[in-house]
Amino acid sequence: MKQAPEEIDALWRRLEDAKLQLDLAHNYLKEVKKDRLSGDIPAPDADYAYGHALGAEQAAVEHYLLVLNTYKATVYPDAEKSAGLAAGGSAG
Repeated sequence: MKQAPEEIDALWRRLEDAKLQLDLAHNYLKEVKKDRLSGDIPAPDADYAYGHALGAEQAAVEHYLLVLNTYKATVYPDAEKSAGLAAGGSAG
């Protein structure tokens, strides 16, 4: 079933937004790592910030992959069936 161009555009915008959030979380984690190693922040605070940044990046990765898989399933619906057959699955 072919999707409406508006739906695909909306999914693409969601994917771009998820990528932006992932980039932001990754850059934040890099900054926290740098601050943590420099010793500018007390160790307990730096450890807390690092744990928080790591969790935020993990959540951003999971969200990005969810949106990416939704986009792929919508734009290429037959690819998932073909991949299942290639992996030894059944087509349903």
